[in-house]
Amino acid sequence: MAAARFGTGTGDGRLAEVQPDSDRDGRAELVTTAPYENDSAGFAWVLDGAASGVTTNGSWSFGAAALGASQDNACFGSLLGK
Repeated sequence: MAAARFGTGTGDGRLAEVQPDSDRDGRAELVTTAPYENDSAGFAWVLDGAASGVTTNGSWSFGAAALGASQDNACFGSLLGK
């Protein structure tokens, strides 16, 4: 299954994409980002897939700093799906 991308949202540049089972549990995940969140540092959220659909159980979030990158205008998550 190919990833499906949804459009941009509000002024934080929110993007969402369905990932085809990136954690290999047999269910797709929903990844959403807000590149302009926190003064353009950016942030990402990963919502796990369950038999009943997307769930917050087991979900996690991270930003540029979690990967050791600079947060200054990083726009982390702006390249989702590219």
